[in-house]
Amino acid sequence: MANITVQEPIRWKIDKLDTTVQLMGRVLIPPAQGLDFTLASSVTGLSATGTVPAGTQARYVFGVGNTWYKVNPNGTLAQVTDTSAEGILAGGNAFAEFPLTVQIPSFVGQMVGVGIALESDEEGVVFPEVSVQGSMTSITQVTQKVLLSPEYNVMADRNLVFGVLIDKQVSNAGAVIIEAKTTDTDGNASNWTLLATGNELDALAISKAQFRATLQAPTPGTDVAKLSNIKLITANTLVDEEGGAALYTQTFDVNHEIGQVKFHLYHSNPNGSPISAWVALRTDALYQTNEAIGNGTGSPQTYPLAHEGVRGNSIQVFVNGNRRYDFTYETAEGEASVTLSAPNGAGITASYEYNWGIEEFAEMTQISQTTGDLWHTTFTYTNLEAGLGVICVKTLSNQATTQYNNYALGMGNGHVMAFVLPQAVQDGTLTVKLDGIALDSSSYELDTTKKILTVNTINNQAVNATFTGISDPLTVSRFVLAVE
Repeated sequence: MANITVQEPIRWKIDKLDTTVQLMGRVLIPPAQGLDFTLASSVTGLSATGTVPAGTQARYVFGVGNTWYKVNPNGTLAQVTDTSAEGILAGGNAFAEFPLTVQIPSFVGQMVGVGIALESDEEGVVFPEVSVQGSMTSITQVTQKVLLSPEYNVMADRNLVFGVLIDKQVSNAGAVIIEAKTTDTDGNASNWTLLATGNELDALAISKAQFRATLQAPTPGTDVAKLSNIKLITANTLVDEEGGAALYTQTFDVNHEIGQVKFHLYHSNPNGSPISAWVALRTDALYQTNEAIGNGTGSPQTYPLAHEGVRGNSIQVFVNGNRRYDFTYETAEGEASVTLSAPNGAGITASYEYNWGIEEFAEMTQISQTTGDLWHTTFTYTNLEAGLGVICVKTLSNQATTQYNNYALGMGNGHVMAFVLPQAVQDGTLTVKLDGIALDSSSYELDTTKKILTVNTINNQAVNATFTGISDPLTVSRFVLAVE
């Protein structure tokens, strides 16, 4: 069976309430979790790092209290009332305006929120990647700082596997300690877990993640502890199905009628393996909140939901207004219900997404492919019906096979010999012969790569192998779904 792996950086958090196309998005970090100037005697500037390629945009706004601002060149603030992605891109500070080396009196003693809006190029191929920092002077010596990230929603309707890339710089006695706390799809929260490399976060079905960084610099002016960024790395579910291994994107509700779809796939040399892309388009989901579904009886009961096409892992259940996680749900055949035990007479309500139609995939058209160290294959789909605003794309690949009959490996020397095969061996297809006589399987062995064969040989007897070879698995390093 084919294998597909992927690492997809989350460059921004798309907020579908404010986003009209998938090529634009914004994230607002509230003041309580933003830049900490509470101990500052003066705020001496702001700087931005990263890359903003030609054809893309990155702009910033800064929050004090409940109000958001652009910082003027003289350090005064100009209010920005529209904090949607479009509003920040129209009225915020451009990436090129940084660094701002100016006194900003309004930030002194404050926690300052950060809003960042990003826009890719028209094709959805090139993306900005940016961050922002502040500088200050303080009358209080600070040798340790604890930073807390927002809680990120990483759940899709298919499980995700994700890890973390940590970009930090330390010198002398400086230290940066990163911890993470996650919530699974059943609502169970973990304790804070130390991340030495970021790989410790690899897990299935994580719905939320939050990070805590402790920066320590015991000797000011000598020790350095700097955290540049933490990147979430996601991998979408790999599903074995007829025709190969399928890799699914998340399912997006783009909040507008879809006019055209392009899918850019960046991958390894397929070595003859076929690659295809398929798209499923559905009508917009609808949202039910606080539906009264019944009252508790003191024992487990099943409560039907009023709507069909419910997305199972969107269901939230509340008993007397308090959220409950210890329930099961059923969405088969279009009808949905939840089962739980609640105190006698307690009011039970549910919130959920519904109107999810049947997911039917249509094959996309490959329009280009460029080769190199990293291949880039582009697919498009234009056979669209009206009213479709929910999209998912899958990539399907199957490893190419080659039949090798009596492949000559060499002459035996009477000892155990190792031979390198031209391709990995497909399970159950290998036969090894000495001078044309088939050996018992106990006389030879494949290593874990299935490319190196060790054989108990006989001196001066020819070693041959018959097998089906399979190409190296396709590795997807990045994919981009562009919706117009």
